[in-house]
Amino acid sequence: MKSTTDRRALASLITLLAFGLRAIRLDLQPLWWDEGYSLYFATMDLAAMVAGTSSDIHPPFYYALLHFWIALLGSSAVAVRLLSVLAGTLTVPLLYRVGRRLVDGKVGMLASLVMATAPFHVYYSQEVRMYGLVTLLGLLSVYFVLLLLKTWETANRRRQIVLWAGYVAITLAALYTQYYAAFIPLFQTAFIMGYSVLAQFKRRKEAIRQGGISTALLLIRWLIAQGILLLLYIPWIIYAGRQLTGYVIGKVGHEGYRPLGLWTFLGQHLGTFGLGHLAPDQGYLYWAGPLFFLLALLGTLGYSRIGSGRICNPAARPPDYKSGGSRSYSFTDSRRQRLVTCPEPFGFAQGRLRRRASIAFLLLYLLVPLLMAYFINLRFPFAPIGRERLSLLAAPAYYLLIGLGLAWLWKGPRPLFWLSTLALICVSGFSLYGFYTVERYPQDDYRPLIARVQIMASPDDAIFCIYPWQVGYFESYYRGERPHVILTSSGEWGPSVQREVEELLAKGPALSAVEGRRLWVPAYQAKGGIMESQMERFLLANSYPILNEWYETTRLSFYAPESRMTASQGPLNFDNRLQLLEYALAPGPMEAGWGVVTVDLLWLKERRLDGRYLVGLRLTDQAGRTWGQRDSEPMAGLSPFSAWREGEQMLDHYGLLVPAGTPPGDYQLRLGVYRAADEQGLTVLDENSIPQGTEAVLGVVQVVPPGHQPPVEALAIEHPLSANLADSEEGPILRFLGYSLGEGPLKPGQVLKLTLFWQALADVSRDYIVFVQLYDDKGKLWANRETAPVDGSYPTASWQAGQLVRDPHDFVVPAAVPDGPYHLAVGLYRVTDGERLAVVSGPQRGRDNLALTEVNILGREHDYLKPLVSHPLQARFGQSVVLIGYDLEAQQARPGDKLGLTLYWHALSPVDKSYTVFVHLLDANEVVQGWGDSLPGGGTLLTTSWLAGEYLQDRHEIAIKPEAPSGEYLIEVGLYEAISGARLPVLDEEGQMQGDRVLLADTISILNDAQ
Repeated sequence: MKSTTDRRALASLITLLAFGLRAIRLDLQPLWWDEGYSLYFATMDLAAMVAGTSSDIHPPFYYALLHFWIALLGSSAVAVRLLSVLAGTLTVPLLYRVGRRLVDGKVGMLASLVMATAPFHVYYSQEVRMYGLVTLLGLLSVYFVLLLLKTWETANRRRQIVLWAGYVAITLAALYTQYYAAFIPLFQTAFIMGYSVLAQFKRRKEAIRQGGISTALLLIRWLIAQGILLLLYIPWIIYAGRQLTGYVIGKVGHEGYRPLGLWTFLGQHLGTFGLGHLAPDQGYLYWAGPLFFLLALLGTLGYSRIGSGRICNPAARPPDYKSGGSRSYSFTDSRRQRLVTCPEPFGFAQGRLRRRASIAFLLLYLLVPLLMAYFINLRFPFAPIGRERLSLLAAPAYYLLIGLGLAWLWKGPRPLFWLSTLALICVSGFSLYGFYTVERYPQDDYRPLIARVQIMASPDDAIFCIYPWQVGYFESYYRGERPHVILTSSGEWGPSVQREVEELLAKGPALSAVEGRRLWVPAYQAKGGIMESQMERFLLANSYPILNEWYETTRLSFYAPESRMTASQGPLNFDNRLQLLEYALAPGPMEAGWGVVTVDLLWLKERRLDGRYLVGLRLTDQAGRTWGQRDSEPMAGLSPFSAWREGEQMLDHYGLLVPAGTPPGDYQLRLGVYRAADEQGLTVLDENSIPQGTEAVLGVVQVVPPGHQPPVEALAIEHPLSANLADSEEGPILRFLGYSLGEGPLKPGQVLKLTLFWQALADVSRDYIVFVQLYDDKGKLWANRETAPVDGSYPTASWQAGQLVRDPHDFVVPAAVPDGPYHLAVGLYRVTDGERLAVVSGPQRGRDNLALTEVNILGREHDYLKPLVSHPLQARFGQSVVLIGYDLEAQQARPGDKLGLTLYWHALSPVDKSYTVFVHLLDANEVVQGWGDSLPGGGTLLTTSWLAGEYLQDRHEIAIKPEAPSGEYLIEVGLYEAISGARLPVLDEEGQMQGDRVLLADTISILNDAQ
């Protein structure tokens, strides 16, 4: 190094590099179990923390430090990881100073560079654990030892006391941070004792005197310091020892690891010290592990050569140098013509002995912690992934030995130095790339799960956790006012845990009609899920499941307590396969975003159900539009219909959350049962076995505005687009939040399902009309829909400040629209004078409407030639549609078959509504024994897309019931509106109604197996 300024500048650059590598992408890696434990302990009060950590595998100092850190910076993942970043960064310049005092500045600089880029150290400088801190404290303890050994002669009594007190305090902090920190004073004691014995044996007291202080006195002072450490540490060992031993024995017995061999143990640790924890696809870097080891070995063996005339030559000491004098000397290197400063950290007069002492010190620093960890591994085997982190405190010694090796190459074959340095940096860079880009524990990433809870949870809810690390995750990731996070008192299901759950469900404060507390359960399943399954069965039997979603290895469940319910008598017949004997529901009032419609269903299985069937609950308005929906197998999937015996009854509970933004009013709760594979619903039959559709109305639910607004995120907006809209007289009054839109391309006649999301910025006193427009690139308007919000059922004059409103619009694309791209825009205007609201914020500021998106419309071919029909007829439905005939593919079939039928339609004029075609196979008693209902053309020929004069060919398959008796059958055909179920009337030539169906002339013969 050319000067002190150069060295400091380079050391500062390396420190900045270390900080940058440790601070980058702090939010990439999800918190994992151990980090969750850290947050769990750190967010306790100090007394509870001390009690809790007494049975943990680490003492409380790090957790206490993190506790105060959180009080300053908060508990977010980035904030808590910054403590480790700080500890890891400070370790790098400290290693430079240790290397400088132990050997020289060049070795210290190179070692600090190795540590700055070491993936292993970077890894644990970003983790919310104590390993980076204990490494810093251990290295600081080593630094104090070097200061004590160096300053015996020059330091006065007061400075000596400060150094000894500093050593004891730092080492004690390390001991209270990690139990393995005990290996630091152990290796130091081994060195001091060996140093003293060797000096006495060789009778070299003069070479190691420090102002008359003999090695015996040094040893006495050292042992006194160790005694003080022991006295200050024994209270914790007495307090925590029994619990810690029991925990370790239990964990080792549960995990079932086997001890590792010595060379395997050492090889894995030294390899990880160099390479870090490699990503799964980085196996190609394992070859580089020996490179780090060879450099460390080269530093160990080559240091003697470095000292013999290359750097520090005892013969070059100045004439006034004497034993016991200055702890360093300088001379001019004649070959390189520069001044060389040689430290003597241990005060040895002989250079060889000094160098051997330095090497012995580093080897003890490295090997004593590793060998002690190895011996513990023999008695208490613990070999999880990343176990090397427990010995991170020994890694600085390894990096110093690597620095020695690089320094030897610098003084020898210079190209080999640059090649080795470049290789180390490249290997570290590749390893760090994997660390910065590949999630370590993606299967345990709780961020999506907690985001889901945050959207739906109320502060009055409870989150029931089974593992402490789950509590830590919620402490860190949850934003805003958090629900009550509660840790179970036991890891096994039993009466005490059951009482805890019952008390949570029974406690208020209440949410609307809910009489207890809603409960969230993140059930981690990767450990067998025994307790989780037992708890789930209890909750399914005693509460109402609202949500059941998988997040990798965790199933998130959400339950509502029992509510005041209205019971109703059945039965409801679902295709003679299921009977709903009784049912009950909570009619409300229910707050939008918070209220839960609880439902009891008592089922009877009459016949076999092939395949997987789901129970569907829908909350609909008077127009049949769906506002809330829940689909699940019985008992949240634990007891599917297929597992029931015929004749078996089962009581099932359901909870349906009223979505945020639902306008106040009365809604119908509809129930259906459908096959998951094709969404084919079971037909609801009345007492005369006449089909009544595929859903039954269970009752009416009253929805009211929420007492406090849910978060905007609860709206689940597909396309967020924030913009404030202002009235010229009243200022900004509404905020447009975004929209949701079905996937394209659209077809002429298709219903465009557009949902707009609004928020009132103030109490709204006027009524406004929402307009939705479709126009082409030239500005030509092709469609325009104008209505008050929610089809006029919730005018803006009723909106209060802060209220969220979900505003659906069923926008029919005109049948005559040509193919091509179109623009969709929305806006509002005053009812009184038609003045539009102005956009006053966002990228579209200054406009009087909001451009939403571009939609593509792709039409179909239209046929205006009358087709040839094998069975012609003339049946007019309403004013616009004529059935001109049909083709029947067969007139005989067997139970369970599918019968093909093609209908031919003629459009007299455009049709303004979408109709579904019903095709039923009727027996002699007009009981439906087969059906083939569908939209025309299976949804490709919507009636709203029919143009005047065109002909349409519409094929249906009639699924005949397997139990249909043999006999002669008729086919009825008609059209109905799916939402209301209203059929299109059949008219005669004079426009008089002749019914709502057409019976085809041909009969169908159903044959049994004997025919």
